[in-house]
Amino acid sequence: MPSYTLIGSSLLSKPYILNQSLAHEILHQYFGSSISNVQGKGNWLEGLTTYLADDYLKKLQSRDVLNRKTVLSQFQTYINSNNDFSIKDFEYRVDKQSMLIGYSKFSHVMFMLENKLGNEKFRHLIKEFYLTNQNKNLSLKEFGGFFEKNTKVDLKTFFKQWFEQTGMIDFSVENMKTHFDNKGFWVSFDVLQNKNNFFVFDLPVSIQTYDKTLRKVIAIHKPKQKVKLNFNSEVLSLNFDDKYTLFRTLSQREKLLSMMAGGEELDKLEVELKEMNRISS
Repeated sequence: MPSYTLIGSSLLSKPYILNQSLAHEILHQYFGSSISNVQGKGNWLEGLTTYLADDYLKKLQSRDVLNRKTVLSQFQTYINSNNDFSIKDFEYRVDKQSMLIGYSKFSHVMFMLENKLGNEKFRHLIKEFYLTNQNKNLSLKEFGGFFEKNTKVDLKTFFKQWFEQTGMIDFSVENMKTHFDNKGFWVSFDVLQNKNNFFVFDLPVSIQTYDKTLRKVIAIHKPKQKVKLNFNSEVLSLNFDDKYTLFRTLSQREKLLSMMAGGEELDKLEVELKEMNRISS
């Protein structure tokens, strides 16, 4: 699978080459040339490379949270039931919609996988994946299977829903109640999802109490899940997934703030990818 990338002098001076695209293409020599996918059985290369290169650079620049929020907003804007398809059906980028699924959604799935496994374990498995699979063509199923076999965390449901289902996590929080008794301060609420497109996920919650800020993770495993939390001091506010760690729909308020803060982020990426399409071979 030998290949190479040519970058002409007219493009080399462009800011996005050194700041993003060059790293993407260098990493493709590992995931794309040294190891490749199986045609017709899911293209995992672009999403993994986007996460390990493009998104990593954004993290170094402290733009990772804004980038995730922008991607979620763009996905919700441009993807609908008529043009959506699952990650397992992604082969290559042909338009903005396919880019959002094969590059951006897959990258966010890798981010969720790293959160699930832990940073150290995830980095170790990525290295092991490369070292044990050089000069091979692997399907999307084999890609996920490697992580399933090499960790004690049950990833069967995780990969099945994110590789085979369409759409995003779409949850709402309802029936919020508070009360106090001899055991302390209580907050209860329901987390609701559409049972026809239900996801299992870990919901991060930031809780501001009278004297401190706490963070909890709630395992969501039912379309309607009742949650009850106990605290030593009065709860002032709850913020659900404030770092945009989940591949989920944004509220109307979040979408408006995203448009004001960084709505051009993904359009910029699209321009960069178009340019790189001209120079890749």
